[in-house]
Amino acid sequence: LALVPGLLVIMKVVVCAFGTYFFAGSLTPVKSLQNFSFLYGMIPSSSAPLIFANSFAPHTSETIASSILLGLMVAGPLMYGTAVFLQSADMNMTDVLISVHFQ
Repeated sequence: LALVPGLLVIMKVVVCAFGTYFFAGSLTPVKSLQNFSFLYGMIPSSSAPLIFANSFAPHTSETIASSILLGLMVAGPLMYGTAVFLQSADMNMTDVLISVHFQ
């Protein structure tokens, strides 16, 4: 049962980000909109699933709560790194990493 929260987080934070990126790529050729959709797809889940779990399946509340917390912990650094790289996509990435690391 401990595998379920990890899979839910991977699906929401990583798979959903790439899915929205590829879907946006099929809809528009504008690269900035595709990059925005990738970052938007990484946004972690809200607490709404926990409210629904408490109402309809209280025995799953602990699993859903731990999944939401794990998603927040995983998505934060990933979103920060993605924003840094998308903001400076036309720059030398080594210089960007050095400037972010030493600030």
